[in-house]
Amino acid sequence: MIHPPRHPPPRPLALSTPTPAKRDCAYVCGDNCYTTEAVAAAQADGWKLWEEWKTVGKDEYPHRYEDYEGFDFTVGGYYVEFPILYDGEIFTGATGPGADRVIFNYKDELAGVITHTGAEGDDFVSCEGDVFA
Repeated sequence: MIHPPRHPPPRPLALSTPTPAKRDCAYVCGDNCYTTEAVAAAQADGWKLWEEWKTVGKDEYPHRYEDYEGFDFTVGGYYVEFPILYDGEIFTGATGPGADRVIFNYKDELAGVITHTGAEGDDFVSCEGDVFA
């Protein structure tokens, strides 16, 4: 008697992280699409580290963002920057921070999403979809 397999065969692994459809992007930084959930996750992780007085990575994120570019954020206060990674992972310092950042204030209110992509030198520009852009 032949018995059927107990479990379905394993599914092939995806070779890359699927990119959300353009309509699902709350922010677009260069070629990188970020959903509202991805931005909230990066902000939450950055805020948790900030509250615990901890940093990660060579550039010690999260750290104060000085806003040399003069963005017109919709929330006030001193600002903090934390990397948001295009692959959906949370920044731990094990890799470079990439070009994109979530900006929030000392009250943990989202100020915006900005990027080095398309900016001159070490400056930032706003990502598409940002309300202050």
